[in-house]
Amino acid sequence: MIVCSFFDGDNDTALQWQQHDRYKEALVIFARGCIRHYKNAAVMRGDDNSDATAEIERLNQGFDHRTLQAAHDYLAAWWRWKKGRHDPYFEDMEPVTVEDWLGWLREEVEAWTTHAPEIVRLVIQVLLNQNTEAGYKAEDDLQEMLKSHCAGMPENSDREEYSAQKLLK
Repeated sequence: MIVCSFFDGDNDTALQWQQHDRYKEALVIFARGCIRHYKNAAVMRGDDNSDATAEIERLNQGFDHRTLQAAHDYLAAWWRWKKGRHDPYFEDMEPVTVEDWLGWLREEVEAWTTHAPEIVRLVIQVLLNQNTEAGYKAEDDLQEMLKSHCAGMPENSDREEYSAQKLLK
């Protein structure tokens, strides 16, 4: 996780560093939740013996964390914004911890099968196409989908827009 201000007033750096320190755990929740959803859907379709499903199983052993970093960081920022962790706030007004963040992330990923299955599909596309043109496009599409899903958070006027495809140029 990159510790930075995602939106104007995103100044709770102590919480950002706590999220940073639990980045790997959050990525496991994020990726494995989507993998589980994908595998369940494959079973329902009767397609659980396909090559893609076998490849997904391999991903449970590990993947390049950078492919989901921007999506993770956006979700982390959105959660901070939703919880009111921006100026002006009083530190004792609404106590939030990194455990609250991880709990919310678990619930959010779980809800995607019902409310945003396209996010699960895009995460799987990112993971299956890591570090390829198709994967970079899927990363950018995932970012746009998350912005739509997590509507309302104002962008930081000083922050440069992330694009995996721009990094190639």
